[in-house]
Formats: sequence, C-alpha cells, structure tokens
Amino acid sequence: MLVAYVDDCILINPKEQRDLRTKFVQDFNATYEITDEGDISLHLGVNYFRDRARGILHCNQSKYIASLLEKFGMENCNP
Repeated sequence: MLVAYVDDCILINPKEQRDLRTKFVQDFNATYEITDEGDISLHLGVNYFRDRARGILHCNQSKYIASLLEKFGMENCNP
C-alpha cells in the first residue's frame, strides 16, 4: 500500500513482499528523488508506534493536540 500526500509518502507492505517493495522503491527512485527515512514515527501530525511482537500499530495525534491547547492557552484545562 502506498499512502501519498503531496510530497510525503508511506509505503506499507507485509514482510513476505519485501522483494517487491525493494523493486518498487528502485523503480520509483529512477524517476523521482526519494529518501527512505526508515520506520515511521511521525507523519503529517500523526504519531505512530509499532509493536512488531504483537502485530500492533498505534496512531495518535497527542503532540498536535498539545500544541493546539498551548496555542489557545488551554494546556492546563481539564477534559
């Protein structure tokens, strides 16, 4: 799966398709200049944490929400 937003992309694949991923990246890089940033941790304001052992991907926007609260002077508010 390729997720793209303007010039930011995420490539997701099962490990069984690692060879296919490598070929895709090589072919894509022949046309476009790309960099591989490794495992994803932050993309477009979304934080990612992957627990490979349990097969879980956690996503949240806690940093973005904290920045909004600070921007509007509400960092000490109660939910």
